[in-house]
Amino acid sequence: MDRNTNINHVPAHGQVDPSMLRLPVTALGSSLFPRIASSSSPHFIRHLVSPAAPPFYPWYTATTLPFPMSPVRFLYSGRGFGPNFRQICSTNGLRMERREREREPPFKRRKSSEERPKLENTKEKTHNYKKDSGLLDKSQAGRYFSREKDVDRTKKVQQANMEEEVAGSNPRMTSIDDNQAQSNVHVKPLHRLWELAPPCRSDTTPPPGVSVGFDFTVMSYNILSQDLLEDNAYLYRHCHPKVLSWEYRLPNLLQEIQHHNADILCLQEVQEDHFVMQLRPALVALGYKCVYKKRTGYKSDGCAVVYRKSRLSLLSFNPVEFYRRGDTLLDRDNVGLVVQLSPISDPASSFCVANTHLLYNPRRGDIKLAQLAILLAEVNRMSRLPDGSSSPVVLCGDFNSTPHSPLYRFLTTGHLDYKFLSIGMVSGQEENPGGHRRLQSPLWSESLGISSSCQYQEKNHEGNEDKTKVKNQEKCAQSSKPQEETQQKTEEPASNSPTAVEGAISELTVEDLVSKTTEDILHRWRIEHHLNLQSSYSHKLSPDGRDEITTCHSRTAMTVDYILYTPDSPVGPSSSLLPGGRGLQLLGKLSLVGHSELEQVNGLPNQHHSSDHLPLLARFRLRQ
Repeated sequence: MDRNTNINHVPAHGQVDPSMLRLPVTALGSSLFPRIASSSSPHFIRHLVSPAAPPFYPWYTATTLPFPMSPVRFLYSGRGFGPNFRQICSTNGLRMERREREREPPFKRRKSSEERPKLENTKEKTHNYKKDSGLLDKSQAGRYFSREKDVDRTKKVQQANMEEEVAGSNPRMTSIDDNQAQSNVHVKPLHRLWELAPPCRSDTTPPPGVSVGFDFTVMSYNILSQDLLEDNAYLYRHCHPKVLSWEYRLPNLLQEIQHHNADILCLQEVQEDHFVMQLRPALVALGYKCVYKKRTGYKSDGCAVVYRKSRLSLLSFNPVEFYRRGDTLLDRDNVGLVVQLSPISDPASSFCVANTHLLYNPRRGDIKLAQLAILLAEVNRMSRLPDGSSSPVVLCGDFNSTPHSPLYRFLTTGHLDYKFLSIGMVSGQEENPGGHRRLQSPLWSESLGISSSCQYQEKNHEGNEDKTKVKNQEKCAQSSKPQEETQQKTEEPASNSPTAVEGAISELTVEDLVSKTTEDILHRWRIEHHLNLQSSYSHKLSPDGRDEITTCHSRTAMTVDYILYTPDSPVGPSSSLLPGGRGLQLLGKLSLVGHSELEQVNGLPNQHHSSDHLPLLARFRLRQ
């Protein structure tokens, strides 16, 4: 196209208006044809195939030409266009690019961080000179001051990023000067104090040099599996990526464990490969022995119970799997671990430690109760002593239930009436859970072999054998009795005869019938256990009474982790004391924090705390 051609030229009478010939095109293979073609334009066709360059885009149909000629071939020939145009044909249509001199300027390289301060200093001097000399008008001054705000905001963001990159006590992070680190780091670790428990009523001052019991500390800690962290990355968008890497988190976790120096560690979400290759060797070097149980199925994490070998010895242990093949209720891969430990200083005494991680799903409280029943049944069996009494119990773990939930009340009170209870309300994780499906009775199948008291039932065939033995003994006794007594019994009405039934009913009052029916109904919709458990935490901060928090991420902040124990004194009117006063006395605990304290450290995890859970720590005394 000639540069001097006027694109706004109006053709004379008898000529074709170029704007009327720019019709929509349809892609057919490698050629483009207009939807509408006029056969009454011989002048345009003769002009199109003439050697002269056309003054506009030649949209036409090839079938109207006097000889076979493709429009794309004509456009590609370059006869009608100058060297400043590139012909591009695709199935999406035909377009003509702009001239070379009208194209966008090449991409300019961004200046490095070392070059920016020089440029900013130069501009700042220039603007200061203009501002001082009065050469800046109001509009320019406004732009200048907004630029200052942008620079300040950018500096603040860079400073915040630098604070996150500073690795406190982690040697793996980029090393910087101590003065620069102190000036950049403003996020301090959480301030947690050791709180002493109130004195127990049965406390007595021991004579000098005489020990009243075995003191030990227990830690419960969900260390956040790396696979689960990466699978649920949306929960940790508030965290800097560097603090989420396992290379950064592992030294922090080990340092935290070594700092608290607990005698027993109950760990959850322990990834198997990290446990075998890194955690277990490090814990063994610290003087611990480990028992581990991986989750069933394809899950990569599990639970671990770690104890100090210089103070405790392992008597027995049993891993607990909640998955049951063919059971639609127990189809999840959560596990538990129950161990029996004994103090080396007093081999005659022992206590039971259980660790678990229940299902997370807030709307499946029925599964959580069934999993908990299996764990409590195993704890009841492991804590049973040969003389028929029970040893003290320490139950730790992530129960995924809040302190005001029915599941927590079941643990601490020993019973739960679940009639008309919605499945989504069992754990208390959601204030308004979706769905209104209620718990059914019984909660779990009878084939599980666990009663409503969370204890293992005897096998049916053994029970049948016992019943048959009793019946045979009764028959032998009856045959050996004198004939007169047998005749007297035959004269008496049978117990299932109509007269006997009428007599028994006549002796019962209306109140007896109502109370018996109510008791049967309540027992049908009730589960219970007899472990007499109490929480080592009150779940309220003193003195303001705010809620304690054990886990925090971008979606929630609440208490779901617990250390429960068997006290040496009854908790309530329905509680019972273990024989011989073999319960545990709570001596102290590591305080927790509230929501405001976690907001100050940007939630969990952060550069000081490498898990989305806080460790719980309690100290107990086992009386000898």
